Amino acid sequence: MGWLETYRSHLIVLLLGLIAVDPQVAVISVSADNEFGHPAPEVVERLEEAVGEDNLYITSKHGTIELITDGTRLWVRAEQ
Repeated sequence: MGWLETYRSHLIVLLLGLIAVDPQVAVISVSADNEFGHPAPEVVERLEEAVGEDNLYITSKHGTIELITDGTRLWVRAEQ
């Protein structure tokens, strides 16, 4: 198994752990012109299943993403 497959395998295990805590929103920080094709389609798919398509924010798609909280509630403000 190459380093990329190993990385993706570890990332999937991490995602499964995150999904177990029932997240309401997910953010992936990645540049629009990254050379590695991140985020991997299976990562996006898993997160969309966990939080819903409208609650998954990716910086390469949504630009600057702000998470705002009053300690009880959470708001997300995306540039795009």
